Amino acid sequence: MSYRLKQSKSKNSVSFFIISDYTNPETKKRSTEVVEKLGNQTYWFKKLNTNDPSVVVAHLKKLAKEKDDQRKAPGSNLVNVVLDENKKIPMDAPIYNVGYLFPNKILHMLSIKGICEEIEAKYQFKFPLERIVSDLVCAQVVFPGSKRSVFREVKKFFDPITYSLDDIYRSLPILSSERYFIESKLYDQSSKICERDTTVLFYDCTNFYYETEDEDDFRKYGKSKENRPNPIVQYGLFMDSKGIPLADIVFDGNQNEQASLRTLEDKIDADFKDSKFIVCADAGLNGFENKIYPEQFIKTDKWPETPLKNVFPAILLFTNQVSVNRSSFLYNVIRTNNQERILNNDTHPEQQYGRFYS
Repeated sequence: MSYRLKQSKSKNSVSFFIISDYTNPETKKRSTEVVEKLGNQTYWFKKLNTNDPSVVVAHLKKLAKEKDDQRKAPGSNLVNVVLDENKKIPMDAPIYNVGYLFPNKILHMLSIKGICEEIEAKYQFKFPLERIVSDLVCAQVVFPGSKRSVFREVKKFFDPITYSLDDIYRSLPILSSERYFIESKLYDQSSKICERDTTVLFYDCTNFYYETEDEDDFRKYGKSKENRPNPIVQYGLFMDSKGIPLADIVFDGNQNEQASLRTLEDKIDADFKDSKFIVCADAGLNGFENKIYPEQFIKTDKWPETPLKNVFPAILLFTNQVSVNRSSFLYNVIRTNNQERILNNDTHPEQQYGRFYS
């Protein structure tokens, strides 16, 4: 806010101040702060060699405006730091990590504080969710690790910690239950920062193993990407055409990853309402049900035995019909009451005819 002159009148004197308006970050109320004390009226009478209060006020208003112009001038907020290359740093001097300030700035641009405040108002808890989320995200960028190691390392951040390790664990189930609300809000905010193109969405899955041999309700034995004999969890991610994450899903390690595509598409349909998009996925997600589920589907495949110049790209674009490889047999896709049914087809036509083409 701009600087302005304030007069404080008492019984025997008038004092002058340069003040500035600001919003209190805790109370959210507007207030003022004193930028500089200018002395009283008697002092300025002597300094300006006058007895006219209006002359003093006019002079001080001009002075306040000059200081405000200096504050707004380019480079006025630069700070010169003089370092002595011969001076040794004490061994017990505090060391701070400021690398987190860069991802933290991005989180602020995405209005993560407002998102967390909505969640805090819903659940009525006391720990600072925004600070926990920011620290967890920034720590995974600066020094990836477990929740416990993050809590240990964030003590090196310049900002002091205002929560406990137990508060981190308490926040996790809440963040899990509100994940799609957070993703939707982040998408809305990111659209204000950069252009998002959701006409084509890319989807793929991976899985993560755990250093244990015991299964539970979440970690299950399944096909590990690393061929590890350990329980795994599956993870699927949708990205937009620019490679920016859009939505994700985590599911049990013993589930087929093809079903996750349809589950996450339901969430995207709800978030984007009437948005039309094309799904692009690899052969691992190329089940027949997935091909007819979205409005349009792109399948990518590789051709190790056939020269590319002799074949069309392995791409399938679905609209209202499906053509089958090496056959003129036509499958009509009928959409009725949000249910898909195939007419004149065998039980598993993709097994009988192989790959599909446009």
